[in-house]
Amino acid sequence: MWPAVLQSVTDRFVSRALDEPTRLPVEPFTIELVELAKAVWLPHNTPTPAAVPSGSSARDPVVEGAIVGRVVSPEALVGDPPASSSLEPLSSLPLPTSVSTISSASPGSTSTEPGRSRHAFTEFMQAFVTPHEGILRAQQVYDPIVAMLQFLEQHGECPSLVVIAPERDHEAGELYPVRQALLRVTLKDHTFHVTDFALKILKETYRDYRPLIPKVLVAAIGHDLGKAPAFRTATVYTMGDHTAASAVQVQKCFQGRDISWLNEAINAIVTHHRGSNNALDVLLKQADERARQYELSQQEGGLSVQPFEQWCQIPELLQVVSLRVNVVKRSNTWEAVSYKDVVYIVPDVLLDAARQLAKKKGVVELGLIRADDREPMLRRLVGSLRTQHFLGEDVGEGYYGRFYHLVMAKRANTKRLYLIPVKKDAFGDVHTQFEGRKEGLLSLITDVRHVR
Repeated sequence: MWPAVLQSVTDRFVSRALDEPTRLPVEPFTIELVELAKAVWLPHNTPTPAAVPSGSSARDPVVEGAIVGRVVSPEALVGDPPASSSLEPLSSLPLPTSVSTISSASPGSTSTEPGRSRHAFTEFMQAFVTPHEGILRAQQVYDPIVAMLQFLEQHGECPSLVVIAPERDHEAGELYPVRQALLRVTLKDHTFHVTDFALKILKETYRDYRPLIPKVLVAAIGHDLGKAPAFRTATVYTMGDHTAASAVQVQKCFQGRDISWLNEAINAIVTHHRGSNNALDVLLKQADERARQYELSQQEGGLSVQPFEQWCQIPELLQVVSLRVNVVKRSNTWEAVSYKDVVYIVPDVLLDAARQLAKKKGVVELGLIRADDREPMLRRLVGSLRTQHFLGEDVGEGYYGRFYHLVMAKRANTKRLYLIPVKKDAFGDVHTQFEGRKEGLLSLITDVRHVR
């Protein structure tokens, strides 16, 4: 290896004849990273590459993945999405219990050892690229997608969660409670799952979905490329989220190509862990969530993936909440209080009850784990209460509660709290016990008034 380094340096920087005694120049000089990659790293460290289908242009995965030594903000990469998007707003989609490619795997077949992926380059090509080769070539994205898959083949044996400076990565923090399980899923396998779910969601949502396949494939295959350790060891990317690094790599694969929807796909990559109303962003976020739920169901014994409406039965949920109504804790705080015909619940209590119910039923629901999903999940829970006419009063579409003043006897001031109003009789026969539990602070409440 080192003779090759010396030869490369000598050929480029030593201007005198080789038959003279070798003397390196005394002036400082610079060796480009790309030159080192071509001269040393690629020949000596790259395993035998996977075969590239005819018609594709193979790119050097090391050179394509070279780190650019400057800070690139997500905003500079993304730009404004096109004025007219070919994706229409998504409606609430049902949770598929299986997908075509994944369902053929045997239970528990997801890799349990980091660095041993089940899905290789050829499987990605057979599942996602070859069946759609015509439309991919028509939209001039076949070669860039192959380049993305080659990069993934080169760097995808790492865990699917960021392990280098994880405290700086948004997803790694959000999924900390299930970190150990997801570390056993490789980046390649996770990307395969996300891409499979993304295509299934696309086909279930749109009647004429074929023109959208290239855009969805780019977003799904590229969404986590920035988790490759090669990026995380570069100072510029340890300081930020993996999504920005993913956008950089996708841009590299598309360099020199003018694709009208590329900015929209890159924007979905940058924002897929955060809330967005853009149709492609929503689709990618849903595919990523369902892939994670599938992976957890394979890693954690006894856990299953079920549609929300199937496992979250409101009467059962309210039974869990009923144990906390009119109970004063040692810190002189409470979590749910009844007044007349309504029970007013602290929002996080309803959320915690949903977590308990999911755990009891052995269901994995990422919406109950990630902090970013707190408000969407609360709106979903309250939406179910509204559908079954269990709300004590309407809180407004898109809201999960409203502000109330609690008027206390013998006190000049009132407490202003954000609460969820639920009819007392929605709790069943147990609601007859609520008033008998009141003591201390709760016995002083003389009125509950909503703030207009």
